[in-house]
Amino acid sequence: MTRPTGLGVPLCMILTCLVAASAEDPPAAQPAPEQWIAPLPDDVDRAVGEDWVEEWMGKWVVWPSEDEVRARGPLRDRRAEFPAEGADGKPIVRGDPGAVSPDEARADAAAWVRRILKPELVPDDLDDGFVLLQEEDPSRSSVLCRFEIHGTGIQVTQLRWALCVVMRPDPALIEGLEPRAIGPAAFRAVFTKGDAMAGARFSDVPGLPYFAQELDLSVSSALWWGGFFWYTDGRSTAVYIRRADRGHSPARAGDPWF
Repeated sequence: MTRPTGLGVPLCMILTCLVAASAEDPPAAQPAPEQWIAPLPDDVDRAVGEDWVEEWMGKWVVWPSEDEVRARGPLRDRRAEFPAEGADGKPIVRGDPGAVSPDEARADAAAWVRRILKPELVPDDLDDGFVLLQEEDPSRSSVLCRFEIHGTGIQVTQLRWALCVVMRPDPALIEGLEPRAIGPAAFRAVFTKGDAMAGARFSDVPGLPYFAQELDLSVSSALWWGGFFWYTDGRSTAVYIRRADRGHSPARAGDPWF
């Protein structure tokens, strides 16, 4: 994959180029799903830490088409192909996790959605709305859901170690706010610990004026995240979050899922 080279390109220019490029694409066989926010460049992870996997982060904010889902074929249980192993290759009880079944991944994703979102924003039919994208590399397999409730759109993409939430709040919630204030307003409206997230200290990344990353990790020491960063286009906000499960060995980038 050819990576963009310009972290110094303002996000508004990135959004403009993406819209222009999409306008030149030939008509698709099926209408493309509505995109709630444009993805960041593939190499933006170099500005926020080595664990964010290049080439794939941008895809986490993209809702897949029906054709893309069908192209992956039926889901397979690959636990035997990717068992838990230690450094010597022997199965172990604790250490590098092995793959889980698609049903286990779906249940895990559902538990996390209920954990991070305010109860009134979790739809009754949540379990029926998941889309599982099983990749050749099980560490890149993901579980997605998307819904609108009380005027706010929420899209969640999860990997074993991280999740990405795109929030499109009721316009009245963010009307008149400066871009830097839009993310915290969305956090407070959507997340169970939104006040704590909104209270974290942020630092702008040079060249991306509407993008910020958390610096004060002590704020989240007893919560469900192990660090996060976010950006906004002035309407929607995307936040990338490390899944943190206190009391358990945290999953890492590269750990298989399903």
